[in-house]
Amino acid sequence: MAGTELPCSPPPPDIVAQILGVDAQSLNYMRDENALANGGGFAFGASLDFDTGDLSFLLFYARFQAGIGFDIMLKDYGEARCSNTGDQVGINGWYANGQSYAYLQGELGIRVKLLFINMKIPIVSGGAAVLLQAKLPNPFWMRGYVGGYMNILGGLIKGRFRFKLTIGEECIFENASPLGGIKLITDVSPKKGQKKPMYSLYRKPLSQ
Repeated sequence: MAGTELPCSPPPPDIVAQILGVDAQSLNYMRDENALANGGGFAFGASLDFDTGDLSFLLFYARFQAGIGFDIMLKDYGEARCSNTGDQVGINGWYANGQSYAYLQGELGIRVKLLFINMKIPIVSGGAAVLLQAKLPNPFWMRGYVGGYMNILGGLIKGRFRFKLTIGEECIFENASPLGGIKLITDVSPKKGQKKPMYSLYRKPLSQ
């Protein structure tokens, strides 16, 4: 898609954060950029995922989930600057970002049905995920995660692993507040030398 108004760059799916064992909000790598004014640009992406649901064979059940996806955006941030570098972001305000991910998880167990008892007893479950996020150029920043977990015999044997790699420097935008650059008051009266009741004109109703 392309245009003067682009949607916000999305965070990765929640299931990726769950498998990695990371707070989903910490993976929202475009949170500050999404709060800035939208100068237009273009973006594209795709994803593919599937969920088998519960599969049954005799006393056993199984379920598998997997997915892969990516998204890329090139956006015009105008005169936005990075406070940590002192430079205008990107090339003449044009800055790109993108992410890609893949995940796989599954569970195998026994289903027990006796009179009023209907329960699942997991034998083995596990999952793995990989995530790569980047912003570039000027400044260049990249972050990657690889992680997963396993659980055998209801927790008798269990474990989790996660590796994280960060390269480059992330831009800290000047006036990155959602209200940055927005004029709340457009006029104040009376002007200097006038003798009238004072009032102010607001761009937004005070109740909002």
